[in-house]
Amino acid sequence: MMIAYKYLSKPMDIKSGIVTLVIENKKLFRDTVSEILNGNENELFIVSKNFTPVDFNKTVSVINNALDIEFNNKKMMSKIYTGLEVSANELFLKEVFEVKGMLFNLAEKLCREYDFDLKASEDIDTSSIIKLLDFKVREDADNYLEKIILYIKLIEKYLKIKLFIFYNLNLYCSYSEMQTLCETLKSMDVCCLDIENHIDEVFDKNNTYIIDNDLCEVIYNEE
Repeated sequence: MMIAYKYLSKPMDIKSGIVTLVIENKKLFRDTVSEILNGNENELFIVSKNFTPVDFNKTVSVINNALDIEFNNKKMMSKIYTGLEVSANELFLKEVFEVKGMLFNLAEKLCREYDFDLKASEDIDTSSIIKLLDFKVREDADNYLEKIILYIKLIEKYLKIKLFIFYNLNLYCSYSEMQTLCETLKSMDVCCLDIENHIDEVFDKNNTYIIDNDLCEVIYNEE
């Protein structure tokens, strides 16, 4: 997979692990992040696979706040709910019918409590029961790094997304944590594009692209 960025002379080769894009010019960094946050990423980025452009929104997951990751992503939860419904119908059909029966019985009793006609819905399907239970992903990771990895695993599993974009991961992760994250992503065949404004130490020269404050380009992997 490749990502062309408007201010780089050639596309970034996105492989499994971590690719770092350092934009030292604060205005350009701010504008780049703002365009992504506002859904205008196509103004700056072109994602391609086998030299064919692909839909950014279907290929990339953007983590807007690395300190407050939204685990219950709507698209992902929709996939999980579909799986729960299939499991309920295939493995727990008897229990599903019992729950429906209890709900109908409760509805009839409630209706009799009023001196005017009430009618409850007779269309209680498995998906309605699943939604009623309001399933959420438990965020019980022991530390920050495990939380990131858990989120990436879930999104990759249910949405089949292989490319994740973070901002300033180096602010939150130590050098050793970045190494651990990189090795984990490689084992999953998943890539993270980390967009930074500044880094004190280059994590991986072969996968680091730098645009300095004067908008001059430094690509370590040409060495």
